[in-house]
This record gives sequence, C-alpha cells and structure tokens, in this order.
Amino acid sequence: HPSTHAGTSGGGGARKLLFAPTLRATERIAKLLAADARAGEVICLHGDVGMGKSAFSRAFVRAVARDPYLEVPSPTYLLQQVYDEHDGPPVHHFDLYRLAGGSKAGEMSKLGLDVSFTTAVSLLEWAERLEDLTPTDRLDIYITTANRAGSAGGGKVGGSGSGFSGGGGGGGDS
Repeated sequence: HPSTHAGTSGGGGARKLLFAPTLRATERIAKLLAADARAGEVICLHGDVGMGKSAFSRAFVRAVARDPYLEVPSPTYLLQQVYDEHDGPPVHHFDLYRLAGGSKAGEMSKLGLDVSFTTAVSLLEWAERLEDLTPTDRLDIYITTANRAGSAGGGKVGGSGSGFSGGGGGGGDS
C-alpha cells in the first residue's frame, strides 16, 4: 500500500505522521485538510507516479467545493486547473510533472504562481519541480510505499512547520 507523510515548512513547527492504508483513508485526510483551507495556503504533493497524489487532490478539491461529484481531472497537460465556482477559497490545482529542462522557467512564469500563492489554496503535484520557487510557508505531503516510509504496512503522513491552518496529509492506493 502507498504511504504518506506530510508537514508544513517555514517556521520549524512539529512534524506529524498519519497512516493511510487505503484510498478511502487518503480521501478522509484530504477532507480534513480541506475543512480548514484558506486562500494563501500552499500544499506541495511529492511521490512517485501512481502513489496517490491525484487521488488526494481530487478528494481535497471536492471537499473544498462541497461537491462529491465535481469533475476533477488531472492537470498534467494543462499544468493548472482552477476551481472557483463555489463558496470558500478558490483552489488552484497544478501538476508540474511535465516541467523539466530548459522550458521550466518559461512555463513557470506563465502559471502566475505568485498570484495563486496569495489568492487561492494552491495544490501542487510534483512540487519538487518548483525548486527555488517553492514558498517557505507550505505543507509538504510525501506519498510513498509503506516500505519506503519505514513501516510494515499502510500509508504514512507526516509534517512540520508553521503558518498553515491544516494539519496532516494523505496516502492512498491509487
């Protein structure tokens, strides 16, 4: 089963660890974070292909929008999906997987990350591709297999930092 650990960075806060042995558990953790989501928060999702970043994102966006049937496609080819037709903070969902090499700087500038980071909840898959553009005040969620996370089974979520109203992350089996 995939495993996830998540935490906020920036102020040196406490690290949190949660286990999410199933897709449903991942979705519950995403919903818990979404309940307190505020504009200006940045959630960085890390993990190999197929670990559950998109599943976490889908559950998070649906929870913020309060619509369990909302279509939440992966923004792999568009790089960004904006969800703002609901009460509550807008969500800007990014998938940075395709950004690599020489095109990265140009593509990043087109995304308007600075605006997203202040006016919306920014949900970033493959956030490590941001490199030095990653804000210091963020929640990092790492989704790995249980063996890589050092546990015998299930998913693992841990985190640290300050300035983020949420408090966890998720891992799933998608």
